[in-house]
Order: sequence, then structure tokens, then C-alpha cells
Amino acid sequence: MAESKSSMYQELIEGYELSLEIESNEQKIEMYRDLIEGYQLALELEEEQIQEVMNEEVVQDDFQPSYLMTLDEYREKVTPLIQAYKKFLKKNKDYFVKPNYYGIAHYSLEEALEQIDDDDSAFARKSKYADYKNKKEKESSIRNNYSYQKTRKFDENYTQSPTPPNLISENKEFIQKLKKYFTLNELNDRVEDDETKSNKRAVRRAIDNETYKELLSNKKVELSQLQKVSESVGIKLPKSIFDKATQNQMKYESELGKLLSNVPLLSYNKLKELIEQIKVDLIPLEEEVYDKEYARYSALIYEKIGQTILPSTLMVNIPMWEDIFNSEAEYKEVQKTDWRGNIRTEKERYAKINSLKSDWEKKLSAWLKEEVDMLKTSIILAIINNFTGINMPIQSVERLSIKVGYKGFEGSYKFTFENGSSFVMNFQGVGAGGYNIQRYHFRFLTAFSDVKLADGSVGGNNYYNIVDNFSTKR
Repeated sequence: MAESKSSMYQELIEGYELSLEIESNEQKIEMYRDLIEGYQLALELEEEQIQEVMNEEVVQDDFQPSYLMTLDEYREKVTPLIQAYKKFLKKNKDYFVKPNYYGIAHYSLEEALEQIDDDDSAFARKSKYADYKNKKEKESSIRNNYSYQKTRKFDENYTQSPTPPNLISENKEFIQKLKKYFTLNELNDRVEDDETKSNKRAVRRAIDNETYKELLSNKKVELSQLQKVSESVGIKLPKSIFDKATQNQMKYESELGKLLSNVPLLSYNKLKELIEQIKVDLIPLEEEVYDKEYARYSALIYEKIGQTILPSTLMVNIPMWEDIFNSEAEYKEVQKTDWRGNIRTEKERYAKINSLKSDWEKKLSAWLKEEVDMLKTSIILAIINNFTGINMPIQSVERLSIKVGYKGFEGSYKFTFENGSSFVMNFQGVGAGGYNIQRYHFRFLTAFSDVKLADGSVGGNNYYNIVDNFSTKR
């Protein structure tokens, strides 16, 4: 493309030179001169447009939100920029004002009026009542608000001495650079003066407005990255930023870490291998449990439509009921007896189940997937927990069975130790719920069978016997 333009440009020049040699007609000479000058101008404009696009792309590629920067990164990149901007504003305070109490972006009156067609105009107040009839009315609002920020007096006709163009350009450049690290809304109405040397407030905002939670849920950042950033500014990440699945995983990793820290080193690697094997072994079990529980819950859900039930009862049988049903509160009078034996009448809140929400199947599916994942991690924790008291070296682990059985979710593994002894560990996960239990959940029971000691004799099956026979004396 560049060669083609150069060729066209060269042809024009050659034509122009030829006309000088052959023609003396001033009108033709002027025509060629105009053509050349026009073409040169077109080339310059096109180059400027290309450069503008390149600059925009550089800004987008270089965008690094302040809430994802460590303190050291922030102080290296952002602190010098804010300091320079504050110095610029202090030197030229007569020309610039910020639109709100908070925020660090400042504008000249000319810049404020330039924003008259922008939805995010800094000085045109936005509220449900802000409905400008025309540009003149919006301009009056901008001048009015600009005047108040400048003089603490409202004046819809406010004006001031013209701002030198070079200062306007420099101010725009500062704001453009700051937009690499902050949103325009933050620059206009969020960033505080004490954010010059630390992004602690930026991190806190990202937590409070659920930016971190959204980034984690959409897997756009790693948890380790957010932990590194938050720790650098002295903030501990709250559980509220994690969805339920992430919270469950963190809880599992924490509990497993504690259990493994108490496991004898001689068995550590074998148990780590067992954990990975259990995860593989449970895959078909997870699918079967999901299908079985989905059918069970669906039947319960349809059964409750049209009924009026205590929320506490619903919580036991259908823990996710508020995400499933369209309901309304209904109060019933009930008689209660106090500790003295006196009978009194009280109003108790019930939930009248009217219908199913449109996305109830999606909500049920998501809830069940989390429950099944908890099932898997709970089985692992239940098995590993037994080995905090068993310190004999494990030689091998063999899976005997794993299935969804009549009484719940069943499995068994045979552990053989280096001295020739062995036992079978059985686990069973059963659903538990009832009027006196807060919610339906899974309970896990482990038991031992086929216990054989090193001398070939049969050992006891209870946990105290197991610890006594499969631990070296201390």
C-alpha cells in the first residue's frame, strides 16, 4: 500500500516537472501544485489517524487496574504520575477544578463544556431526575456545577478567563495516562488524596464492589494473584469475595493441609497418591449421586407447590428453596407454652409456595454440583483423618469397591503395611436430615474390617485397637 502511494506521488511530481518543461500555462501549473499539496495533506492526515489508532491500542494493551497491582508496582508506576499531576494542578489552580469532593481528575471550563454530548459528563449531574431538554439546559447545568466547585456559589452563566491550550492538552494527557490504572468514574468521584503512595483504597473498593468476586467467578485472575496484591497493602481477603464452590475448595485445602501435617512422613506420599486415586475413583460415583439427588429434589420441589410451610422446615428438606420458589409471607396464629406453663398466642411466619422460578432447574443443578463436590472432599477428609493416629509405613493401597449402595455412598480400600499387617477401611456417606437437623446433608462413617496383624492373628476392629496395633510405640 505504501509503495502504491509513493508511486502515485512520484507520477504527480513527474507530471508537474514535465508540464514546466513543455507547458507555460500558469493555470495548469497551479492545478498540479494544488494536486500535490492536497495529496501531501491527505498522506499526513492518514498517518495521524493510523498513529491515533496505534496509541489507543498501546493504552488498551498497557491497561493495568490499580487494584491488581502490588504496592511496589503501584509506587513504581502510579505514584510518580499522581505526584506530577498534583504538582501541575497546584501550579495552574486558577484554571482547573474537580467535579466532586472525591476524585483526582480536574477540568478546565473548556473541558467541562466539551463533555456536553457525553453521557458521563463530569459536571452534568446524573440522577433519575436529570433529564435535560436541550443542550442549552445541559450547558447551564454544567456551568452551574462548575461554578459551585470553583467558587462555592451556583451560577448557571459562570465563565472564567480562557485556559491556555497547552495547559488543556497537558491536563488531558495526565487524565489519559491515569486511565491506565483507574476508571474514569474513579478518577472523577472515587480516588482520594491519600492514594498517592498506596493502592490500599483501590483494593478495598475492588472487594466492596465485588470486582474481585466477579474476576474470580469468571476465572479471569488466579486467587494467588489477588492474595499477593492484597497482602502487599496489608488487607486480608474476606470470604465474601469467593463463591460457594471456591469457599468449599479453600476449606477443603485448609483442612487437608492440617491433616497431612499430622500424618507420619513414611505414609505421606502413599496417602497423597491415594487422594488422587480417590478423585478418579469417585468420578462415576459423583455422576450417579447427582442424577439420584436431582430426581429426589425435583420430586420434593413439585410436591411443595401450593403448600404453606414453615421456612425452617423448607430449609431442612430443600435448602435452596428461596432460589427455587416464588413465595409470599403468610402469618398464622399458633399457641406456645412458656417455661412457667403459661399458654400464649403468637403469629408465626410461613412461606406460601405459589410457583417455580423460571431458572429453578439451573439453580438446583448448580447447588447440587456444589454438594456433590463437597461429598467428594468430605470422603477424602474422612479417610485421611484416620491416619493422623496411624504411623506405621504403608506398603500399598488397593481399592476394593466404590458405589452408590442401598444405605448411601459406599466404598472400601485395603491398606497393607510394610510389616505384613493389613486392614480394610470402609466408608459410607448417607444423607441426613430431620425436624431437629438444620438442613439435609451428608454424613460420613468409617469403619474397619478384615484386620490382620503382622503375626497372622486377627486384630480388633474399633479405632482404638487400630491405632494401638498399627502405630509404633512412642
